[in-house]
Amino acid sequence: MAAPPRFRPPTEAITLLSLLVIGCGEGSPTAPHDPIDSLPRSLTQQELVAIEASNDFAFRLLGEVRADLEPEENVFISPLSVSMALGMAANGAAGGTLDAMKVALGVQGLTRDEMNEAYRGLLDVLPPLDPAVEVGIANSMWARQGFPLEEAFVERARSFFDARAEELDFADPGARDVINGWVDDMTHGRIAEIVAEIQSSDVLFLINAVYFKGDWTTRFDPAKTRTEPFSLGDGDFVDVPMMSAGEMPLGHYFGDGVAVADLPYGGGAYSMTLVVPWEEDLSSVLADLTRARWDGWIGELRKDTLPVFVPRFEMEFEAKLKDPLSRMGMGIAFTGAADFSDLTPVGVHIDRVVHKTFLKVDEKGSEAAAATSVVFQDSLASIFRADRPFLVAMRERLSGTILFLGAVYDPT
Repeated sequence: MAAPPRFRPPTEAITLLSLLVIGCGEGSPTAPHDPIDSLPRSLTQQELVAIEASNDFAFRLLGEVRADLEPEENVFISPLSVSMALGMAANGAAGGTLDAMKVALGVQGLTRDEMNEAYRGLLDVLPPLDPAVEVGIANSMWARQGFPLEEAFVERARSFFDARAEELDFADPGARDVINGWVDDMTHGRIAEIVAEIQSSDVLFLINAVYFKGDWTTRFDPAKTRTEPFSLGDGDFVDVPMMSAGEMPLGHYFGDGVAVADLPYGGGAYSMTLVVPWEEDLSSVLADLTRARWDGWIGELRKDTLPVFVPRFEMEFEAKLKDPLSRMGMGIAFTGAADFSDLTPVGVHIDRVVHKTFLKVDEKGSEAAAATSVVFQDSLASIFRADRPFLVAMRERLSGTILFLGAVYDPT
């Protein structure tokens, strides 16, 4: 149901969004940044298709991950990290296995070379886009010492994904520490461990790491942060540190049963988008969430200055993605029937996909990190306020690429 102009959503919806925004200064800007209103170059058709597919993948993956959780459990994923790790793995797939992975990723219309060029483009464009925001994307492969990899596969990983390629003695207990040390470095200490153990049949780890750190374009004032109630949606409340910013310039939309706020970082290329439902609960909105509905909200964003209230919070999340990805169409890749002949002459399959994330939101800005490990084995209104469960996304605004996506039911 569309809201009239200057519609003030219910107090519950306004309060929820308040929980998600944090800054320094009573609606005061950070050090001046040149506005970033365009990408450094036009995106290719393949890149546009890949970004559209990646965002569609984001919402499908979120739904499948949530299916394995309790109904109102917090979840936070990096679809970019998962997609890129699987994109590397797809370079070793052939036949029906490659087709299945493309279905899961939503890129059936692209050749493998076009997929690679699209990932290469994201690596070139996203990290340096805003000098005021730190974005790091890193890839690596860690093979069991002596395990044969096809040279063409290794070369594609290096050329298109900037992947570090190493051999390790997996029988050495220190091998796990080497891999985890790389992830720890790439995520600035926020994901300390992605490999819990190296099993005797493990032959290859393909790992992606994503790191984000940005200050709000207009910061929140720490002196105005107050303890306020956050509705859990079931009649119960918890106390949270609610940040406050007076008259923050931002993109917003009130309609379709939701309140949407788009809070910019640095020069404005990156933002945190918060969605607070008021007609339905968050779980109902997430059940019907598609890229098309998301694009509709983003397309309706209008610039204005509004009082904003967002909770200060920090969270970690971990998921095993084998079952979600199997339901998304790539189940064959996890079986002995998998065809990874472009990766190695030895019969292998994906045994597990491990995903970990971190998110911190405070008065100054936000910090987020993610790591994804693909493990191969041998085959044998006028006020905007948020205080109820909400959807959170971190995206690059100009291309539309979603870096992180999640649902927060309880910020404590």
